[in-house]
Amino acid sequence: MATRAGTPEKKGGGIGRVFREEFKNPERRTAYYMVLPTLLVILGIAFYPIAVSLINSFRLSLPGQPGGEWAGLQNYIYLFRDSPFQA
Repeated sequence: MATRAGTPEKKGGGIGRVFREEFKNPERRTAYYMVLPTLLVILGIAFYPIAVSLINSFRLSLPGQPGGEWAGLQNYIYLFRDSPFQA
């Protein structure tokens, strides 16, 4: 059986291993720390409206009115029983 000399053995671990090796470098770690606040702000701006809309979809309220009582799944039941949504 022949083996190749000089062929590096592949390490397992996937993306986690790559990230750990990158994070060991102090310069790269500093770069990640500098980018992290910006990423958190961008994620907050992107996901906050989605979360608020999802929470508001479970309330009984009209547009422009604050709050409203909790409806649970009643809004979705009404939506899917409405004729335009039925096949």
